[in-house]
Amino acid sequence: MVGWLDLFLGRASVSGHRQEAELDKGEMAELLRRRDAVLADSSLAQPVDDEYFADLKQDMADARSRKASGS
Repeated sequence: MVGWLDLFLGRASVSGHRQEAELDKGEMAELLRRRDAVLADSSLAQPVDDEYFADLKQDMADARSRKASGS
């Protein structure tokens, strides 16, 4: 269910590459708290569809474009 998150967090913490926007301790604690809550009660999970990910990819591309153009 959220195993990918654990894998990502594990890779992110040992990758040796500084992330552009690293989580502070409070943000990480909240993220892990929410993960644990979903693991304990799967009814808290929200399904996402392909459109969600398509929109997310577009938002990221737009943000990169704005950053590259200096806007």
